[in-house]
Amino acid sequence: MKVDWETFPQYMDRLSRMPLGINLAHLLPTGPAVAYVMGGFDEAKKQFPGEREMFALKRMLHEAMAAGAVGWSSQRLAPESRVSVQRDYDGTPMITDILPDDFYIEMAKALADNDEGCIQFTQSGATKSTLGIDEDFRFLEQLASESGRPLLYNAVLISDKHPESHRAQLNWLREANAKGLRIFGQAVTARAPVRMTLEDWNLFDSVPAWREATLGSTEERKMKLRNPAIRQSMREEYDKGGMETLALIFGELPKWIARKVHRTDLKDKYEGLSIEQISERENKHLIDAMLDLTVEDDLRTEWAGPVTNARPELYGELLEAPYMIPGVSDGGAHIKFITPGIFPTEVLAWLVRDVRALSLEEAHFRLSGLPAWAAGFKDRGTLREGMAADIVVYDMNRLKVMPEEILHDVPADEWRRVQRCDGYRWIMVNGEPIFEEGKCTGATPGKLLRHGCAA
Repeated sequence: MKVDWETFPQYMDRLSRMPLGINLAHLLPTGPAVAYVMGGFDEAKKQFPGEREMFALKRMLHEAMAAGAVGWSSQRLAPESRVSVQRDYDGTPMITDILPDDFYIEMAKALADNDEGCIQFTQSGATKSTLGIDEDFRFLEQLASESGRPLLYNAVLISDKHPESHRAQLNWLREANAKGLRIFGQAVTARAPVRMTLEDWNLFDSVPAWREATLGSTEERKMKLRNPAIRQSMREEYDKGGMETLALIFGELPKWIARKVHRTDLKDKYEGLSIEQISERENKHLIDAMLDLTVEDDLRTEWAGPVTNARPELYGELLEAPYMIPGVSDGGAHIKFITPGIFPTEVLAWLVRDVRALSLEEAHFRLSGLPAWAAGFKDRGTLREGMAADIVVYDMNRLKVMPEEILHDVPADEWRRVQRCDGYRWIMVNGEPIFEEGKCTGATPGKLLRHGCAA
């Protein structure tokens, strides 16, 4: 289907009718819509939208909302900051990372025109003034105020070593809600450490040398990872603390373990050792200890980061806040590195049953009722007469996360990491079982949601 200004509404409608249910909230105003108006992704990065483009973008949003969208979402990580960990395929910032405050404020005002829907937003260090967390908070409050709609804030992350981080976010959320702003925190509530190889890894993008070295084919990456100048830059960046922010997210580099080594002559020597241990044994810098093995193993060495968010008492702090939603599955992103979609089972089996960080009733509300209400879902989320019979029946004693698997079920025979869960007896949609004891029944009773309820 050729898309132009006349056919765009039909194009959006076709997307909304696709079998898997495309979420229009994630098409506007992030990459696709902005790029469409600005003449393509590359062109969109060369200029900010002017009055004409803003008019067109807001028209798209209004048309999408009229067709049943539930709002818009975006991520903005300042390219100059230490948190710019995930960039575009070519190492340049995402379109949404470089758009100015005024763009997002205008889109918030456009959502206010509809008086429905919500905003989902990730921001760190991306305001037009200083790169500080207080500036981020003020900007997010402005978005919520200008839209008059709920704002779902990504993400609140537990760090075992630095609890002051999530406590600052909790304090801000408390103050913002006291002002009458409906801002909800989305909390990372799964212990899902990184598993990666440097064939695919691209989440050290905030460090220029790493960003350059992890672009290109396997052979190009190997060549750059051997490059003495790039290595020197990596060592210097590490020594001056340039990877400390990354350690908060992915764990301290010395603790990463060579989980799987493929070359036979290297396997017995290195598999199971941490980067720190290899460094000490071979009297090498940590960076060289990691990269020498990786390059010799044709970039196939699988490195496992440590668990950095395992203190249950900190989750107790987090989840007693009335505006905190468990989750952040990352929407299917980074599927070769992490499996955060295990969060519902983590909440029930670990936080409720094993460590009793919160009650079962509270967990059910946080996993279902609260996110449905925050996002504006009107006919589901709780077990009440007249609501959709979307029900999960599980055996609490059997509930557990299963070991990791590799599945080649992505288009073009690509692969992803998966962790299945055991203990779920039935998963029902509209009263009909779609899974029984973990097996798909083949039933498809779900319906497309428009305006947060069944069409």
